[in-house]
Amino acid sequence: MSRDRATREAVVGAAYDQLASYGAVGDGQAPRNEPGEVEAARQHALVVILVSGGFLALALAMPPFRMFAEGDPAMLYVHLALELFAVIVSVLVATVSWYTFDDPPRRSTDFLIYGFAAVAVLDLVHALAYEGMPALVTQSSTPKAIFFWLAGRIVAAVTLLAVAFDLNGPRRRWLGLLGTAVGVGVVFWLGTFHLDWMPATFVEGLGVTPTKTFMEYALVLAYGFAGWAFWRQAQPAEAVRRYSLSAACFVMAMGDLVFAHYRAPSDFPNIFGHVFKVISYAMIFRAIFVTALRAPYDRARAAEAELSASEARLRALADGLPNSMVYQVTRERNGGMRFLYVSAGAERLHGVTPEAAIRDASLLYGQVHEEDRDRMLLAEERSRAQLAVFESAVRIRRPDGEVRWVHLSSAPRRLPDGRVVWDGIERDITEQIRTEELLKRSMREVRQLNTTLEQRVLERTRELSRANEELEAFSYSVSHDLRAPVRRISGFARILLEDHGERLDEQGRALVDRMLAACKEMGELIEDLLALASLSRHALQIAPVDLADLARKVADQLRQANPARKVSLVIPTKLPVQADAGLMAVVMSNLIGNAWKFTGTREEARIEIGVDPGTEPVGYWVRDNGVGFDMAGARRLFAPFQRLHGSSEFEGSG
Repeated sequence: MSRDRATREAVVGAAYDQLASYGAVGDGQAPRNEPGEVEAARQHALVVILVSGGFLALALAMPPFRMFAEGDPAMLYVHLALELFAVIVSVLVATVSWYTFDDPPRRSTDFLIYGFAAVAVLDLVHALAYEGMPALVTQSSTPKAIFFWLAGRIVAAVTLLAVAFDLNGPRRRWLGLLGTAVGVGVVFWLGTFHLDWMPATFVEGLGVTPTKTFMEYALVLAYGFAGWAFWRQAQPAEAVRRYSLSAACFVMAMGDLVFAHYRAPSDFPNIFGHVFKVISYAMIFRAIFVTALRAPYDRARAAEAELSASEARLRALADGLPNSMVYQVTRERNGGMRFLYVSAGAERLHGVTPEAAIRDASLLYGQVHEEDRDRMLLAEERSRAQLAVFESAVRIRRPDGEVRWVHLSSAPRRLPDGRVVWDGIERDITEQIRTEELLKRSMREVRQLNTTLEQRVLERTRELSRANEELEAFSYSVSHDLRAPVRRISGFARILLEDHGERLDEQGRALVDRMLAACKEMGELIEDLLALASLSRHALQIAPVDLADLARKVADQLRQANPARKVSLVIPTKLPVQADAGLMAVVMSNLIGNAWKFTGTREEARIEIGVDPGTEPVGYWVRDNGVGFDMAGARRLFAPFQRLHGSSEFEGSG
């Protein structure tokens, strides 16, 4: 046997063992039949049944006649030959069943062992007890032969019914065999020494008795029922065997119909009935013996097909992995590396065909970047010595000059001859490396930006501190340097008006009044300027604030100051926001105060406070029906000390 053939048979044997461990084969039955084989077995069984049915119709249609003369030795030889065929088949069925169905044991099929062992003995005794044969303990006779014939047929029918319905026999075979031996012994004892205890089955010159006919019809029903059960339960896993057994049962039933009517053993129905027995036993032979002989080869074919399919699936899986190569590599005794398997990914990753890589491992090893080669070989040697998982990320230079990153990962195992084999996968991680480098570069830039931002924040903080210091100085200057002169001018103007007012004419007194009004306006402007400076230094304290409540407080103050005004104020029940309560009080006071002021010319003034919840961010508004303003000056609306109306129209500093 060649080395390749031996290797292949070993692989098939290993696959068979694995499949048997999963229950796919090896249960004592033939492996699962293919659909075509099942259909062929069904058609074959139908042909046998139909042909046998034709023979039955022929036998029943022909008038009874004798095929052999009375005492013709030829009839004994023909009968003995036909029965010996049945005996041999029965022995083969029992023997094959013993060795075929023993792992794991199936107690239903053990009936084939017990039943057909008994049938073999009873059929042999029937043949030897036939009239004209030498005495078997006692004188041979037709009633004696019929007794053993019926006993064999009954045992065969019971056996086939038990197998058809998958009934369980004794747990231990020796108990079944002991019971079979005892039963056969009792039947032999009755048929040999106490046949007179049994009802008569044959009367010389008259033929078979009604008892014999009834027994044959009962056997017809039993065999027919068993045949129907086998046919109905012909599942794909055992279709060939069950279709054959079904045909055997139906043919036996036909034979028993023929055996129900004859006058002498040499009559045509008796001799021709044995033809049905031969056909039925041939089908049993096919179902049990031939199927059992074929089973190992069928299992081997099934295992080899499953192995091929499994190899194809694994190959498709390995070849289909994106940006990857599956490999199997070993270190030879001379220290060189040799690839045992390389998937199609080698061509995508390395630009080398799998066949070329298997022929020459250096085509792949030679592509490893010289700066990474020693590190990879050291990791490989450590994996070999410790049988530890091998992991390494290296650069490779493809034949077209392109440099790419790959990650190697494999699991080592030691072969019986001492060599180490690595089963592994190689993945292209170039994009991953580039992404990591880009991420690192981005992190460096973020850190630099953070450093720069921190420096800018420090600079702005210092600038803000300087601005606050300047603002405090300005506030101090305004508070002391501007207020004092204004107070002195205002005081002198009042003294002039009070003490020397009678000396002034109307124009002089008007000028003094204008001076006092200017001083008052200048004082208000200084107060507003200080208030604005105070707001800019205010630390924010964010908390839940109800704008509607603030608006109602401002409105109450305005109504108390101007009780004669008729103003319709529309304020929601609640307007919750997250804000600084103090600053929002200033905002609401200014907005509602402006609305109150600029609606002063309206007889029916209307001021509304509301929210637009659908906007982003949420918009809150104060709306009035006042005089409005020129949209050209809208940009100056919220600039400090900017007026869109003259002071003669509306008071205030802007």
